[in-house]
Amino acid sequence: TSIGEVERPVKEQLPEKEAAMMDLLNMDDIKLKIFAINASPRSPKRSNSQILLEAGKEGAEQIGGVEFLEYSFSGKHIEPCRMCIPYCGKHQECVHKDDMQEFRSKWLNSDGIIWSVPIYHMGPPSGVTAVIDRMNELRFQTRFKSGQTQYPRLMKAGGVIVQGGSQYGGQEITQQFFMHHFMLLQ
Repeated sequence: TSIGEVERPVKEQLPEKEAAMMDLLNMDDIKLKIFAINASPRSPKRSNSQILLEAGKEGAEQIGGVEFLEYSFSGKHIEPCRMCIPYCGKHQECVHKDDMQEFRSKWLNSDGIIWSVPIYHMGPPSGVTAVIDRMNELRFQTRFKSGQTQYPRLMKAGGVIVQGGSQYGGQEITQQFFMHHFMLLQ
């Protein structure tokens, strides 16, 4: 093999028992659900974020074994967190009934996340921060009400594609924002 490549075993080279295990471990049978998020409030047809997200999805499809759950912030209405702790602590749901519920459902049902985010004043658009604030507060209240001593480990792999209008557009700051978000969600 070339340097950096891993030689994968094939059934013909393995003893019979190990070859049988290869059938059980067929990665084509296991589909990872990747949550592909276009965080731009612009229409996906006019969004640079969608173009870059499609390129990221194509790269993941080349590896195989993935299916995508998709979400676009275009045309969505998401209220900011009001910190109404008594309500979300009691009901385990947000007081707002908006497009956050669709986002949350897809987020919880995914194995990994790809964000494609434009830069708005050295950070993501306000809808993105609203979603993250509300998800984290609900998670905190759920943990608190159920008496857990630490946050549940949700174990989602995450990645972010950011694009700004200039070389010094805040891309690194936005990437750092998402790195902190991924670390807080463990």
